[in-house]
Amino acid sequence: MRIVVGLGNPGRTYAFTRHNIGFMALDELAKQKSFIFKRSVLKKSYIAVKDIAGGAVMLAKPLAYMNNSGKCVKKIIGSKKISLDDVLIVYDDVDLELGKIRFKASGGSAGHKGFTSILDILQTNKINRLRVGIGRPADRAVEISDYVLSNFDKSEKIFLKEAINKTVQHCWDWLLRKN
Repeated sequence: MRIVVGLGNPGRTYAFTRHNIGFMALDELAKQKSFIFKRSVLKKSYIAVKDIAGGAVMLAKPLAYMNNSGKCVKKIIGSKKISLDDVLIVYDDVDLELGKIRFKASGGSAGHKGFTSILDILQTNKINRLRVGIGRPADRAVEISDYVLSNFDKSEKIFLKEAINKTVQHCWDWLLRKN
C-alpha cells in the first residue's frame, strides 16, 4: 500500500487557510481520481482507499490539529505496517514562494511544526515530503502563525489553483512510479 497524507487543520474555520494546502491538494486529487473520503475513528483521519494499477493507495487527512499531526500519521501507517518509503506527506512551506513545489526524501522540518510532530513521533527524518509554497507575508510585522492561518487573498487564487493542480500531478506521478 502507498499512502499520501495531506496536512492541515480540521474544521470549517481553517478549510481555506494557507496551512490547509495539504488538505486542499488531497481533496482535488480525490475529486480528479474518484476517491471517496470516509471518517476513520481508529486512524483519527479522513481516509480514502482505492486500487490503482494493481496496488492499494490510501489518501489521508489527519483530524488532529497541525501541531499534533504525528500522532495521526503513526496511527495511519502503524495499522498497516507500512514502510516509510511508501508514505508521502504533503504540506505548506512559507520558505517557498506561492506555487513552488519541492520534493525531498529526508531531512529536517525547517521549523514546520506539523512536520516536526511527524519526525518526532516516527523518530526518523527519512520520510518523503512534498512541500507546497505559500510564500511569506508581504508585511514582515505579521506573525507567521497568523499568516499560515489566514485565507488566500483574491490575487493569490490563480496561483493557488495552479499550485494545487501541480501538487496533485506530483502526488499522482509519485503513486504511479511506486506501484
